[in-house]
Amino acid sequence: MGAYTAFLDLTLGLASPALGFVGGVAGIGAVFLTSAVVVLCAAAIAMRLLRPSIRSVACIHGLAP
Repeated sequence: MGAYTAFLDLTLGLASPALGFVGGVAGIGAVFLTSAVVVLCAAAIAMRLLRPSIRSVACIHGLAP
């Protein structure tokens, strides 16, 4: 729980000023586009982390040494 809170604080502390800068330079539409790109990247990372590795699947089926 502590790691979640720490990373949430870090994200809120960095993302808000960064998106404010993007909004100031490129407009509010760019803020939404940037946010969407970040969310898609996070989803891709989450899917990769959730996918079981080949080695762990082999161990489950008794095929690994």
